[in-house]
Amino acid sequence: MASKTDTREMYRVKPYYGSEVLETKSGVMYKTENLHTDVTNTIHISKESLVTGDNPAAELEQRQELILKKLQDLKEVVSGLRRRYGTVHTSNCGSSSSSVSATRSSNVTTSSLLQGDVLLDLVISVNPNSPPLSLFVLYELLKQQYKVGAKTYVHSSAVNVPEKLTSIFTNDGTKERGDNHLMITVIWKDVSNGPTLMVEPHRQTPIIGESNIARYLMRLLNPNYDTDDIAKVTQIDEWLDTANIQVLQGNTKEKSAAVRSLNSRLGRNDWLVGSRLSLADIVMWSALNQSNQVSDAPANVKKWLKLCSSNSAFKSCL
Repeated sequence: MASKTDTREMYRVKPYYGSEVLETKSGVMYKTENLHTDVTNTIHISKESLVTGDNPAAELEQRQELILKKLQDLKEVVSGLRRRYGTVHTSNCGSSSSSVSATRSSNVTTSSLLQGDVLLDLVISVNPNSPPLSLFVLYELLKQQYKVGAKTYVHSSAVNVPEKLTSIFTNDGTKERGDNHLMITVIWKDVSNGPTLMVEPHRQTPIIGESNIARYLMRLLNPNYDTDDIAKVTQIDEWLDTANIQVLQGNTKEKSAAVRSLNSRLGRNDWLVGSRLSLADIVMWSALNQSNQVSDAPANVKKWLKLCSSNSAFKSCL
C-alpha cells in the first residue's frame, strides 16, 4: 500500500515585500524574491515611513545619503589638495600631459602655499637627546620662502632641555597665526623611534623618521622636487638611506663604511649630488654630527663639513 505524502511546509517565512513579488515553485522549501519581476510599481513607500524607518527601504535610503555625503567630503578634500599642490583638473587623459606641462612652465618654483588662504599646520615631536639637525636647516630655508610661524613646547617626559633648542622654533610675536603660510609646532619629548611629524593634526597623519620628514619639507620648498630631475632625486634618496640606516642606526663597521664611501664621493665633488647644496648634504651633515663622526672624519669629509657650515642656513645648528 502506497504511503501518503506529507505536503506541509517545514517553515513559514513572512515575506518582506508582499506576495505579489514572490514566486512559489513546487519542491522549493523557501519562498524567494522573483528577480525578474518589475517591482517598481508594486512597492509603495510613503514619505512618513521613510522618516520613521518603518520600512526596510528607509535604511537603504539613509545609506545612500551617507554615501553621497562621504563622496562630497572626498570631493572637497581632493579640491583642497588640487589647490595646495597646483594641479589642474582635466576631463580626459589626452589633454592631461599638456595641462601639466603648462602648469609647470607657468610656475615651477612657487608652491601653492603662496596661493589662496591655505595654512598648513605641522606638529613635530622630537627627542632632545638626538635633535634632528636637518630640521633646523630646512626651517631656516622655509623662512626664506614662506611666512612661517613656530611654537615650542616641552613635554613632561623631556628633562633638562637646553635653552638653545627651545629657542630655535619660536615666533617673534609680530605675526598672528592666520598671517602665516606655514605653522610649525615643535614638542620636545621622549620619542624612541626618531622624530615624528604630524601633518594636519586633526587628521592624524604621521610621518616618522628624520629622512622622511626632510623629504616632506623639501617638497614644500620645491613642489616639483620629484619631477625636475628623477635621476638626481634617486641619488639623493640613496644618500638619505645611507645616512639613516648606516650612519644613524648602523654598527661601528657600517658607520665606517659609510664614511669611507662619503669621503670617496667628496674627493671628486664638492657636494654629494649635483653642483650645489642638496637635501642629501643636509641630512648627511646632520647624521654625522648626531653620530659623533665629525672629529675623526677624513680630509675630504672635513672639507665638506666646513663648506656646509659656511652656509647661512646652518648657523642655527652651530
